Amino acid sequence: MNQLLDQKLRLVKGIAAKKEDDDQPHIQAWSVPCILIVGRLPETRDLKRSFEIYRGSQRDVLIITFDELLAKLKALHEFLSTKPDETEEDLSDQFADLL
Repeated sequence: MNQLLDQKLRLVKGIAAKKEDDDQPHIQAWSVPCILIVGRLPETRDLKRSFEIYRGSQRDVLIITFDELLAKLKALHEFLSTKPDETEEDLSDQFADLL
């Protein structure tokens, strides 16, 4: 998390410096969202609770685990590879799993 936040700070500072150096007033970076992909979902109830509390407390950083990302990618693949003759309701149910 510290490495990500440091990189975010460097990016914002770098954009500000680029704006000044190149006289580019249209370049802005107020709030840069970040995604941290790390680890696996905890297996025990207490660890899951702690993880969700920590994840939910982060501002401007989306924390996602590798197994969550894999599940989202599999659902997206299934959604995109469905045949056109399937009902719209079936497709919307699959898409809801991505969110």
